Amino acid sequence: MFEYVDMSDQQVALMPAAKLVETDWSLPRAHEQGFMRTVCRGFIGAGASLGLGILPVGQRSPLHTPNAEHLLLGLEGQITWRIEGEDYVMGPMDLLFIGADREYEYWNSSFVEARFVDVIGRVDAWPHTSQYR
Repeated sequence: MFEYVDMSDQQVALMPAAKLVETDWSLPRAHEQGFMRTVCRGFIGAGASLGLGILPVGQRSPLHTPNAEHLLLGLEGQITWRIEGEDYVMGPMDLLFIGADREYEYWNSSFVEARFVDVIGRVDAWPHTSQYR
Protein backbone atom coordinates (compact mmCIF):
# COMPACT_ATOMS: atom_id res chain seq x y z
CA MET A 1 0.00 0.00 0.00
CA PHE A 2 1.24 3.47 -0.89
CA GLU A 3 1.70 5.49 2.30
CA TYR A 4 1.73 9.15 3.21
CA VAL A 5 5.01 10.86 4.09
CA ASP A 6 4.73 11.24 7.85
CA MET A 7 5.23 14.85 8.92
CA SER A 8 3.65 14.53 12.36
CA ASP A 9 6.99 15.66 13.83
CA GLN A 10 6.05 19.16 12.58
CA GLN A 11 9.22 19.69 10.52
CA VAL A 12 9.37 21.33 7.07
CA ALA A 13 9.54 19.35 3.82
CA LEU A 14 9.18 19.94 0.09
CA MET A 15 8.68 17.18 -2.46
CA PRO A 16 7.51 16.87 -6.07
CA ALA A 17 4.06 15.28 -5.94
CA ALA A 18 4.43 14.00 -9.50
CA LYS A 19 7.03 11.49 -8.24
CA LEU A 20 4.43 9.91 -5.97
CA VAL A 21 1.61 9.34 -8.45
CA GLU A 22 0.91 5.64 -8.79
CA THR A 23 -2.10 3.36 -8.98
CA ASP A 24 -2.97 2.20 -5.49
CA TRP A 25 -4.24 -1.36 -5.90
CA SER A 26 -4.83 -1.60 -2.15
CA LEU A 27 -7.78 0.81 -2.36
CA PRO A 28 -11.13 -0.94 -1.79
CA ARG A 29 -12.47 -2.54 -5.01
CA ALA A 30 -9.50 -1.19 -7.05
CA HIS A 31 -9.17 -4.54 -8.87
CA GLU A 32 -12.80 -4.38 -10.08
CA GLN A 33 -13.57 -2.96 -13.50
CA GLY A 34 -14.76 0.65 -13.17
CA PHE A 35 -13.15 1.27 -9.77
CA MET A 36 -9.51 1.86 -10.71
CA ARG A 37 -8.23 5.13 -9.34
CA THR A 38 -4.88 6.64 -8.66
CA VAL A 39 -3.94 8.31 -5.43
CA CYS A 40 -0.96 10.50 -4.85
CA ARG A 41 -0.74 10.60 -1.10
CA GLY A 42 1.44 13.48 -0.01
CA PHE A 43 1.99 14.54 3.55
CA ILE A 44 0.22 13.48 6.72
CA GLY A 45 0.64 15.65 9.77
CA ALA A 46 -0.70 15.53 13.30
CA GLY A 47 -4.16 16.70 12.23
CA ALA A 48 -4.44 16.76 8.43
CA SER A 49 -3.28 15.01 5.28
CA LEU A 50 -2.89 16.15 1.69
CA GLY A 51 -3.33 13.98 -1.37
CA LEU A 52 -4.06 14.14 -5.08
CA GLY A 53 -6.81 12.01 -6.60
CA ILE A 54 -6.70 11.00 -10.27
CA LEU A 55 -9.62 9.33 -12.01
CA PRO A 56 -9.28 7.94 -15.53
CA VAL A 57 -12.32 8.31 -17.80
CA GLY A 58 -15.19 6.11 -16.64
CA GLN A 59 -13.76 5.29 -13.21
CA ARG A 60 -15.28 5.80 -9.77
CA SER A 61 -14.92 5.21 -6.05
CA PRO A 62 -17.04 2.83 -4.01
CA LEU A 63 -19.58 4.21 -1.55
CA HIS A 64 -17.86 4.97 1.74
CA THR A 65 -18.09 6.92 4.99
CA PRO A 66 -14.89 8.48 6.39
CA ASN A 67 -14.50 9.72 9.95
CA ALA A 68 -12.77 12.92 8.79
CA GLU A 69 -13.54 16.17 6.97
CA HIS A 70 -12.59 16.57 3.30
CA LEU A 71 -11.64 19.89 1.72
CA LEU A 72 -11.53 19.33 -2.05
CA LEU A 73 -10.24 21.40 -4.97
CA GLY A 74 -11.00 20.39 -8.57
CA LEU A 75 -7.99 20.61 -10.88
CA GLU A 76 -8.93 18.95 -14.18
CA GLY A 77 -11.95 17.31 -15.76
CA GLN A 78 -15.30 16.98 -14.04
CA ILE A 79 -16.07 14.85 -11.00
CA THR A 80 -19.56 14.13 -9.73
CA TRP A 81 -19.76 13.60 -5.98
CA ARG A 82 -22.87 11.89 -4.61
CA ILE A 83 -23.02 12.88 -0.95
CA GLU A 84 -25.81 11.27 1.03
CA GLY A 85 -27.87 10.92 -2.16
CA GLU A 86 -27.36 14.44 -3.55
CA ASP A 87 -25.11 15.11 -6.58
CA TYR A 88 -22.50 17.88 -6.73
CA VAL A 89 -20.52 18.43 -9.95
CA MET A 90 -16.99 19.73 -9.41
CA GLY A 91 -14.95 21.25 -12.21
CA PRO A 92 -11.53 22.92 -12.30
CA MET A 93 -11.05 25.43 -9.47
CA ASP A 94 -14.29 24.41 -7.74
CA LEU A 95 -14.13 23.86 -3.98
CA LEU A 96 -16.16 21.24 -2.12
CA PHE A 97 -16.38 20.54 1.61
CA ILE A 98 -17.60 17.17 2.92
CA GLY A 99 -18.15 16.93 6.67
CA ALA A 100 -17.07 13.95 8.72
CA ASP A 101 -19.23 10.83 8.75
CA ARG A 102 -21.01 11.75 5.48
CA GLU A 103 -21.58 8.82 3.12
CA TYR A 104 -20.31 9.56 -0.39
CA GLU A 105 -19.02 8.21 -3.68
CA TYR A 106 -17.57 10.00 -6.69
CA TRP A 107 -16.87 9.37 -10.36
CA ASN A 108 -15.25 10.95 -13.39
CA SER A 109 -18.18 12.47 -15.29
CA SER A 110 -16.07 13.94 -18.11
CA PHE A 111 -14.29 12.62 -21.19
CA VAL A 112 -10.80 13.44 -19.90
CA GLU A 113 -8.78 12.32 -16.90
CA ALA A 114 -10.04 14.09 -13.76
CA ARG A 115 -7.80 15.33 -10.93
CA PHE A 116 -8.48 16.84 -7.55
CA VAL A 117 -6.65 17.84 -4.37
CA ASP A 118 -7.96 16.34 -1.12
CA VAL A 119 -7.10 17.79 2.27
CA ILE A 120 -8.38 15.44 4.96
CA GLY A 121 -8.77 16.97 8.40
CA ARG A 122 -8.85 15.38 11.82
CA VAL A 123 -12.18 15.25 13.65
CA ASP A 124 -12.30 12.56 16.34
CA ALA A 125 -9.60 10.04 15.51
CA TRP A 126 -6.33 10.17 13.60
CA PRO A 127 -5.26 8.94 11.22
CA HIS A 128 -8.62 8.86 9.49
CA THR A 129 -10.44 5.69 8.46
CA SER A 130 -13.32 4.88 6.11
CA GLN A 131 -16.06 2.28 6.04
CA TYR A 132 -16.56 0.99 2.46
CA ARG A 133 -19.51 -0.79 0.87
